[in-house]
Amino acid sequence: ASLPIALAFGATTWDAVNSVNQITLSNELSSFGTYAWDKGMDATYPWELTGGMISSLSLSCAAGDSLKASIDMSGYNLAIDNSTTTTLAELAALPSDVPNLCIFTDMTFRVNYQEGALDSGDEIGISEFSLSVNNNLTDFEQTSPDDGSSHTDTMKTIQPIRNGTREVTFEFAMPRYESDYFFSRLSSDSNLQASIKFQNPTDARYMEILLPNFKVESVEASVGGAGAVTQSISCRCFKTNADSDLAFTDTATSEGEVWIETSDERTASIL
Repeated sequence: ASLPIALAFGATTWDAVNSVNQITLSNELSSFGTYAWDKGMDATYPWELTGGMISSLSLSCAAGDSLKASIDMSGYNLAIDNSTTTTLAELAALPSDVPNLCIFTDMTFRVNYQEGALDSGDEIGISEFSLSVNNNLTDFEQTSPDDGSSHTDTMKTIQPIRNGTREVTFEFAMPRYESDYFFSRLSSDSNLQASIKFQNPTDARYMEILLPNFKVESVEASVGGAGAVTQSISCRCFKTNADSDLAFTDTATSEGEVWIETSDERTASIL
C-alpha cells in the first residue's frame, strides 16, 4: 500500500532503469487523496472522504507481524449517503489480489556511523521498530467565503497547511542488551545512518527505508528482575548532511530526513 505513504511524504520519482519508485519528503504538500470504505450499512453507497491530506504517518513492525501503517488526516468533506462519487459496486470491482506482504522475518536492519556505505557487517538484530513522520498540519479550520480562492462553502474546511516544523522520529528495540554501542552514540552525539530493507527471499521485489542522518535521543536498558534485559532506543532524524553515504539504487539522493525505495507492481510514479 504505497499510495498512502506517498501522500504522507508528498513526492515520488520513477526510476525507469531500475523499475523502482523513490518516495521522498516534500516541503510543500499538494496531493490529496480520496478514501472510500464499506461499513456494511447501505446497499449502494460507501462512506467517502474527499480532499484528504495526511498530517502524520507511522510505519511500525514487530517480530511475528507484518509492516503496518497508521495515518492521521484532515479531509475536505465526508459523505455517507448518495452524494458519494464512489459506489459499492466500484469498490468491489477494484483488484483484490494481495501481493507478498512486508513481514518482520524478511527485514534486514543496518546501522552505523556516517563513514562509508552500509554493508552486511553493519547488520544488527532488533525485535521491533516504529518510524513516524509528522507534517504538523493545521487542524480543521473554517472560514467565510473568499472571492479570491475556490473556497465558497463555509460548511467545509479550508486546505491544511504546515503549522510547525516537520518531525521525523525513529524508535527500535533489541531483545538482548549485549553492548553499550547506543549509549556511547548518545553520549558522543554521533550522526548515524541506517537502512531497513524488506525483501522476500523468493521475490526480487523489495521495500527499503533509508535514514541518512539521525541521532540517538534516549536509550533504556532497565533491569526489572532475573529475566533478560532488553534495550530500547529513541532517535530523531534530520535532513541529509554531506557526510551521509546513503543513496537510492540509481545513486540519487534527497535532502529529506527519510526516503523510501519500493520495487512492486507499479510501472510509473505513484503520484
